[in-house]
Amino acid sequence: INAEYMGFADEFNKLNPPKKIDFVEASLIKCLERRKQPILAVEPFLNGKYVKHTNNFGFVSEEDRNTPQAFSHFSYCKSKGELLICDIQGVDDKYTDPQIHSKDGKGFGKGNMGIEGMIKFFKSHRCNSICMMLNLPPHQPKQVDYGTVGYAHNKIPSQLPPQLQPLERKICVERVVEVPVPAGPRCVNGSFKPCS
Repeated sequence: INAEYMGFADEFNKLNPPKKIDFVEASLIKCLERRKQPILAVEPFLNGKYVKHTNNFGFVSEEDRNTPQAFSHFSYCKSKGELLICDIQGVDDKYTDPQIHSKDGKGFGKGNMGIEGMIKFFKSHRCNSICMMLNLPPHQPKQVDYGTVGYAHNKIPSQLPPQLQPLERKICVERVVEVPVPAGPRCVNGSFKPCS
């Protein structure tokens, strides 16, 4: 599983998002001296403020950061709707223990909710400035997007210097595509255009 989501992270980073992401590498240890020789999953310690950005069933943290949301959306589009990487958590943009949903609901452990998990993600996902920068098909765009700038400067938007303050903008989706629930959400060609 490590190679799967790390490969998606590499592809995401090649597109030069405002913040690059990384996943810690997990390992398995078999405890030979213990009774029943249990196998443990271990990861390096992440120093800093640990945040759970999303889970595998539609939760989005109050911070609602753009990078984790855009990465999940990217994973779905890059896999042509076969996979969606969610349950994004970690320190800054160094993530740990993600969950992968697969279209067929197979593999990737008990947290793989299949298409139902993908639908839950897209019900709570609001496309943001990174989704737009990556040219991902639009899905419920944010009405006001403070972008990555506020988080990069560790300030709320009103505390940023004037040249970095986000502009409030309304975004309209050029067209709406209805998707039957059994088929799950799909990436479609589309574009954002400002409301007039």
